[in-house]
Amino acid sequence: MSFFPTRLKTDRYLIRNATWTHSLILLVKQGKSVAIHGRAGIGRSSMLCACLLGRQGFSAESAFQKIQAARGYTVQDTAEQRKWVKSFASRFKSE
Repeated sequence: MSFFPTRLKTDRYLIRNATWTHSLILLVKQGKSVAIHGRAGIGRSSMLCACLLGRQGFSAESAFQKIQAARGYTVQDTAEQRKWVKSFASRFKSE
């Protein structure tokens, strides 16, 4: 699967991300491994991973903390990205 995020402010991106993270959750529930990476593996990949965790009930803050702990270094996200993940997680939590 490949997903190319565009601008954070567009509803189209929000819906694409919701669809994409739902697909990833289904794979994880089937026992499949999921790897998320990007050009540098810093900003958007962490954001997508945080959205995936958010759909599973984690707060944006705890999602970023889990990512940081797993990677072993600080997640270099922006205030806008954190705000977006928080909004996404509250809107699209999995049932």
